[in-house]
Amino acid sequence: MSNSKYRNMLSLLLIALMAASCSSGRKIRSDKTVAYVETETTSCDSIYNYKTLYVKKIDAKVTLGEDSYNAKLTLYYRPGSVLLVSAVNAGFEMIRIGVNQDSTVIINRLDKLVYVLKDSGTGYAPPINFDDIELLLSRPLICDRIPGLSLNDGVAEIDRSVKDVAKRIKYSAGLLVPVKFEFFHKKTGEYIVGEMTGEQIFMIYSNYILKNLEVEVEGGNLEYDRELNVDLTVNRNKYDIIYL
Repeated sequence: MSNSKYRNMLSLLLIALMAASCSSGRKIRSDKTVAYVETETTSCDSIYNYKTLYVKKIDAKVTLGEDSYNAKLTLYYRPGSVLLVSAVNAGFEMIRIGVNQDSTVIINRLDKLVYVLKDSGTGYAPPINFDDIELLLSRPLICDRIPGLSLNDGVAEIDRSVKDVAKRIKYSAGLLVPVKFEFFHKKTGEYIVGEMTGEQIFMIYSNYILKNLEVEVEGGNLEYDRELNVDLTVNRNKYDIIYL
């Protein structure tokens, strides 16, 4: 697989995992009570400015053509700093991903491989970046962007489109929970879209690199301000490290 395709698949995986933690707002349980008030205009008066966000036991189902896979996801997010995602099946961690503003580390425990990706700034811009991901995760950050939000029929929308890439995210106006997002590359026709269904399940659809991909995510247990050690180290004698 080429370096560019691996980067693109990584972006797709990340957006699917991000949606899991932010979209199931009414199903997620928290040890801190935060009151959100539905009003005719978007309200940020009661948004909790957490230091970290930790979500475990997210149910995910990935369908690619006729094949389906189930996993339990864990997500740890420190605003403006780092994002950590872990996927477990039958008690075994299959993959761990760490992302910050300019680099990504992917640990593939099945094949004993580590990929280290740096933003080279060449080629087509990816349809999503760290800032976009944060706008799917961080209500405080969304509140900072209120001047850029438009409100229509109870839905707040932010448009971050750039040359050749359309980027739009829609939120419930009071809760500021993402209900739909669209990332579309105008030159290639490839897309990543997601939307909340009536059953509080978030569905992601894409033809981006992987054709006929569907990702279904729901649930999860949420905890604020938990401090975790972001460990992306491996035994170099057992893993091959590839720099991309």
